Amino acid sequence: MNNSHDVIVVGAGQAGLAASYHLKQRGIEHILLDRGQPGETWRTQRWDSFVLNTPNLANSLPGKPFYPDTPRAFETNANLITYFEQYATEMGLPLRTGVEVKSATRASDGETINVETTSGSYTTKNLIAASGGQNVPIYPASAENTPPNIVSLHGGTYRNPDQLPEGATLVVAGAQTGIQLAEEIHEAGRTTYLSTSKVGRFRRQFRGSDIVQWLIKSGLSAHTPASLENPEDMFTTQPIASGVDGGKTVSLQALWQSGVHLLGRFERFEGSTAVFRDDLRGGSGNLHSGISGIAA
Repeated sequence: MNNSHDVIVVGAGQAGLAASYHLKQRGIEHILLDRGQPGETWRTQRWDSFVLNTPNLANSLPGKPFYPDTPRAFETNANLITYFEQYATEMGLPLRTGVEVKSATRASDGETINVETTSGSYTTKNLIAASGGQNVPIYPASAENTPPNIVSLHGGTYRNPDQLPEGATLVVAGAQTGIQLAEEIHEAGRTTYLSTSKVGRFRRQFRGSDIVQWLIKSGLSAHTPASLENPEDMFTTQPIASGVDGGKTVSLQALWQSGVHLLGRFERFEGSTAVFRDDLRGGSGNLHSGISGIAA
């Protein structure tokens, strides 16, 4: 087996698959490595009812349309994974699965990169890191003091409300994942609290087109970091949206009206009491532990 390559691509998600495709189109010898299967994070860190937040028309990889017969649908996780598998096969990408990269260091010659993996050592002149930035679970620092009688799950390990014991549930963080989990858990008949900061919202449909179509038409989706007037805009909180039920507008206001209890940012546990910042309009500062589950 050849372990020396002109390019090594790490990660067979969207970025890695697309990079491999373009390298192959240009005749550049390379290898594509993934610790699991194509789209591994999508396989192992998503809940059962997960659907994409972007319509099919926006999800195509180069050379293969993404479910073109239903451009305005919001695909399930299972169909997304099927697409990744088909893509790697149909494009003939040099994929090696079950190979976890442990380290990459530049050799003394200043040009060669030594890559250590679970299947041996590789060398290359060029390394493309396409492993993504959202596959390592992040917990609130104060979650370490969660009382032992409370089941604590990360959004990447949550699968459905049946995982949670009887009692109320606290969801910490109000981005796309937190909003959708709070909605699902509340609709399952559970008392649900959502700890969140202020977050904007998208109107899902406007003048007959999905908001993502408008972002594409306006050119906003084509912005690169270098094209931004203010580089800090890269870190602006994304407005929330949902692909559930065929795509719909979601908001903190709508969750509150449906019965989800909104709280400010989670700070810490003091014994059996969860303490929150009083930084959400209409929110509350403390919550005595009547909760039996927490998802971060």
